[in-house]
Amino acid sequence: MHKRISLTAVVLAFIASGCDESSPDSVSHAIDLPLHEQRVVSFQREPNVAYFDDVVFVDDKMLVVESTTASVSAFNVSDGRRAWTVGRKGAGPGEYLEPRFFVARPDATVGVIDVRQGRITVLNPSDGSVKEVVSGERVTGDLNNVCGRIDGSFLAIKMPQFDVVRIDERPESTPLFRIQWPVETYNQSPMLQQGLFARSRDGRCVVFQPRGDFFYEVDGDSLPRNKFHRYAIAYPPQQIDRSQRTPRAIPGGGAAQYAALKGDTLFVLRGGPSKNDLGKVDLYLLASGARIGTLLLPSETYIFDVKGSSIVTLVNTDEGSVLTLYQR
Repeated sequence: MHKRISLTAVVLAFIASGCDESSPDSVSHAIDLPLHEQRVVSFQREPNVAYFDDVVFVDDKMLVVESTTASVSAFNVSDGRRAWTVGRKGAGPGEYLEPRFFVARPDATVGVIDVRQGRITVLNPSDGSVKEVVSGERVTGDLNNVCGRIDGSFLAIKMPQFDVVRIDERPESTPLFRIQWPVETYNQSPMLQQGLFARSRDGRCVVFQPRGDFFYEVDGDSLPRNKFHRYAIAYPPQQIDRSQRTPRAIPGGGAAQYAALKGDTLFVLRGGPSKNDLGKVDLYLLASGARIGTLLLPSETYIFDVKGSSIVTLVNTDEGSVLTLYQR
């Protein structure tokens, strides 16, 4: 049986070792952190079959959203039982056309991103009641990537140029900056230029690169020059195909499939293309970019969340969704 090791202990041990933290390569062997499965909640049998799009921890609950039924449900972390379900098809308050994503907020509320309506519905996690609806011109366009800030505003990444905008009480969003990477090749093809926000609930917004080498924290309202951190595993060198109207990168798998932030640590789910990468999550210190550990999740995981010592994974199969709760 593996001995349980806390993330705090790992970080302290690493700092005490006197290693250079300026590069993730300074840790030749990141520590493998064991996980302890606590509970599996399956939605693969009638009448409970469901296909969830996203999962997030909020307070003492795990919230899931299902676009096909336009519903949001909450399950108790303590026992896995359903606490409430809200939502239905429609355009009124608490109704959705295509709810697909959550954005967690520092005030312990959660926003439901409706990609067809261009609307953020903020819910109270205690009972799923609607606290606020963010709509209008300020949320038009691509809202697939949203981060909640400590001041109550949102940051969103909008297509097609990967512009970061601020959404607040103003009637229109405020353009801030365009995502750019320190390797120029990555800025020459939309496939490589793309950036996504890591899941966050503390008001800190981190942009990670799905196909490339980098991640960074947004500090203020401008692109943080010279504060890029590299993944421990380099992305394969890319060539740009310019024979078509839109430059394309030669396909080469992914670098990061998903990411979640806990405190000053970023959890990055590797994207492959090696089968050995499936389910592996690398832990990086935001201040230095140093990799301090690796977790192993189910190989089919494509979305997860981290809160305290808990991790929840979402796996979708042909039969339905499976939520698995772990403790570190």
